[in-house]
Amino acid sequence: MLSLGAVAATLVATASGLLSALWKSLCTGPTFGAGGATELEFSRYGTLLCYSDQRALWAARNLGAHVFPYQGTFTPDGGLTGGVVEYPTLSGLFLWAVGLPASTDRGFVLSAGVTLAVAAGIIAFLLHRLSGHRVWLWSFAPAVLVYSAYNVDMLPSLATVVAIAIVLWPGSRIAPVVRAYLGAIALGVGAGLKLYPLMFALPLALWLGFALHAEGRLRARWWHSIGVLATAGGVLLLANLPFAIWQTEGWLASFQFQSARRLDDNTMAIWWWVPHLLGFDVADRTSTTTTIAAVATAIGLAAAVTLGWRSARRFGVFPWLQVSGAMLAAYMLLNKVNSPQYILWLIPFFVLLRVPVRWVLVYFAADLALFFGYFRRLALMPDSSQWIGLETLLSIGVLLRAGMLAYFFFAFLRADVSVGRKTLMSGSTSTSTSEKPVFRRAYRRMLGERPSTTSASG
Repeated sequence: MLSLGAVAATLVATASGLLSALWKSLCTGPTFGAGGATELEFSRYGTLLCYSDQRALWAARNLGAHVFPYQGTFTPDGGLTGGVVEYPTLSGLFLWAVGLPASTDRGFVLSAGVTLAVAAGIIAFLLHRLSGHRVWLWSFAPAVLVYSAYNVDMLPSLATVVAIAIVLWPGSRIAPVVRAYLGAIALGVGAGLKLYPLMFALPLALWLGFALHAEGRLRARWWHSIGVLATAGGVLLLANLPFAIWQTEGWLASFQFQSARRLDDNTMAIWWWVPHLLGFDVADRTSTTTTIAAVATAIGLAAAVTLGWRSARRFGVFPWLQVSGAMLAAYMLLNKVNSPQYILWLIPFFVLLRVPVRWVLVYFAADLALFFGYFRRLALMPDSSQWIGLETLLSIGVLLRAGMLAYFFFAFLRADVSVGRKTLMSGSTSTSTSEKPVFRRAYRRMLGERPSTTSASG
């Protein structure tokens, strides 16, 4: 039976997503030019703060002509032609599909926005089922209103939450090994939308491997751990293979575009902003800085997995959700690009891991400072002489957000999991009757319960 809280959280998140679509549509029309694209001045972006990548993509990526994705090339000047979009294949298919009923960029923004609002509502429903009242960190998050209709990042966030829900759903009667494989499928789908969910397959595989090892199934632990990784990777491969075979040049163009992206203030990354604030110009050293960022990101991800491994050796279960959250924090902090809408990736971990709410609110404040400082500047273009106060606000937002990501890297690793504590920690009714004792211990330890020497089910 649906609870009032679940219905309320779902409706609030959905309504926030719908308002986001209406808000972003203010930067479209009332008159439309070739291909149904709005020709507007930057001032409207900055005055109404209604900029969205979706509106920009309609004209820039030929969505108005309804060209099937990835029919095109990467140009020497760093552009894309035909139907190539700079995102993974499932995102390209989504943008093409929601654009089919539209004839203008306004129709496209609204069509995509409604779909993404539904995704926001589904995320809220799942988070409420898993974590109860902490779902309001999602449903009331300013970022849902600001970024739901900004890009397509609501979709990989949904895929990630679906994967977590499959594995951790309270009272599920599906065997944990099967749940791990189903979760890997969802992560593979998420990676086909934006690549980042693929990295969560490694902690999930390690969690399953440690649980099977504790049960004494030594050979099975390797097969199933590898199987989980192969499942997630296989789904991503299936999402890419048709385009790689039949539209190779256009498919490669999206990777070439991202690789060639210049390092500038639009990336919102520490690799541009910190040198900039110190008086150094790294715009002409994009290749070197990109390499440094890639190495630093790899080190951050490896550090999260290593710390999780040490915890697993001590307590007998790999903290996969905590490690996944830490990996995401490291990725956002150290990667070459940390676009503002990436906050939608992070908020579910604020809900599912018991980190202090006060620091979550600080992160929200930093994000709002970044949003207002960056997009308000557009109203003043091309007169950059009036940017000083706004650039200060933007700098504060970028640096504070970076500091909070560093904090959450460690906070996630230390946190208990906020999932169904009343059911998963209440003895024999906590998990499926098909689960063996090791999995019940794994869930309880993952949720922060101290090992018991007297538990009949332990």
